[in-house]
Amino acid sequence: MIGLGVAKPGQLALITGSSHLQFGVTEGPLNAQGVWGSYADIVYPGRYIVEGGQTSTGSIINWLGRLTGGLDYAELNAKAAALPPGSEGLIVQDHFQGNRTPYTDALSRGAILGLTLSHEKHHIFRAIMEGIGFGTRAILDAFKAAGYTSTEMTVGGGATASDLWM
Repeated sequence: MIGLGVAKPGQLALITGSSHLQFGVTEGPLNAQGVWGSYADIVYPGRYIVEGGQTSTGSIINWLGRLTGGLDYAELNAKAAALPPGSEGLIVQDHFQGNRTPYTDALSRGAILGLTLSHEKHHIFRAIMEGIGFGTRAILDAFKAAGYTSTEMTVGGGATASDLWM
């Protein structure tokens, strides 16, 4: 958070990698089911941090690469960007290792729905990114329901290498 310059109430850090972590800064305590924290004074004196997390994000992309013999990210991003939103009917739920936020269910599992013989690797790649995006949206909605709304989001980590993901 510090390295991303996220320090003021209303700012949110989205840190991407094998998982996604959402850290929001707030002036006061905030507690709600499915939202982690808030944690007082752990990063900044006099401020609280509210936390969300997705356990499987970049790790799902890595899984796709292992399953298919490797990934050419430049090619996949170009082909996936040419697809319309919705990956031609393909939907991915990102709970491949359970759900941390907002459902807090370690037994929840991922799903790939709508897969047909016409789908190719770039369809799955885009559907994974879209599924992760919807998972992030669910976390931001849970934050809002708990009383926290971010006015600014700063993203760091591996997903920033993809213009499509951003």
